Amino acid sequence: MEGFAGYNGCYLLCRKEGDQVHIQLLSLWDSLASIRGFAGSDESTAVISPAVADLMTEYDTTAGHDTVVVDTVTGRGDGGPATPNQDTGS
Repeated sequence: MEGFAGYNGCYLLCRKEGDQVHIQLLSLWDSLASIRGFAGSDESTAVISPAVADLMTEYDTTAGHDTVVVDTVTGRGDGGPATPNQDTGS
């Protein structure tokens, strides 16, 4: 994702349950338009490189997009309600 216009970094979260490790990636973008620039016209399809897919026993093939309403880490966020299809960021 590095180098794509509108990409602002990510959080990689891990949780171990028994002998499995669950990984979640939260990427931060300026807008849905920026996400489409990376993912293509269907932003609900997860973009997973073949090299990463080979490491996984299973993974989600869809992606969801939310708006940051309150951010106590950086102070960013639009402060408005989280509504579907809002094009203010993810």
